[in-house]
Amino acid sequence: QPTTPLVGVYDLHAILANVPKPYILVAHSYGGLIARLYTSLYPNEVVGLVLVDTLTEFLYDKLTPSQQQLWLKLNSNYSIDLDMFLIQERTDLVKSFDQLRKAKPLNPLPSVVLTSDEPYDFKSLIEQGILPKDAPVDFGPLLFQAHLDGQKRLVQLLNAKAITETHAGHYIQTEQPQLVIDAIKDILTKTKKGEQ
Repeated sequence: QPTTPLVGVYDLHAILANVPKPYILVAHSYGGLIARLYTSLYPNEVVGLVLVDTLTEFLYDKLTPSQQQLWLKLNSNYSIDLDMFLIQERTDLVKSFDQLRKAKPLNPLPSVVLTSDEPYDFKSLIEQGILPKDAPVDFGPLLFQAHLDGQKRLVQLLNAKAITETHAGHYIQTEQPQLVIDAIKDILTKTKKGEQ
């Protein structure tokens, strides 16, 4: 602790050790950093990516230093109640982004990037206890725009198919599962045909 995408890559590589290759990696949120870094480190093992509203270093880079500090605070909202069980994973987000910036560029491969199209509602997240009570409500729209800009950069970086009309919040896979299923099928078809 704290963890980084590289730790996730090593864990995933160990888990997949006896699973026949190659893989199509499907990742959500922070898992997108792990999937991209895995693909960078093990390019011969991955033939496609489906990234579901994933976190990117581009979002963080789009923010001013003071906004970055606020974003880090809001994304380090750990529960004191879980600390007694010693099971709460903590993430070094700054180091995580740095690992992606330093990673070897990915070889061309079929990719799909699905992006939420529902702006962040900080008021609702505060009421649900997901964000702290002192979270600034007006930061939501600015942060959502930085996320959208980051997703566009990711699509360009991967030369990926972009799915932006998802009619979903951050959890596209639970709100619109068929979109994710269709994206995986699309990648499967392309890999069978040998397309990029």
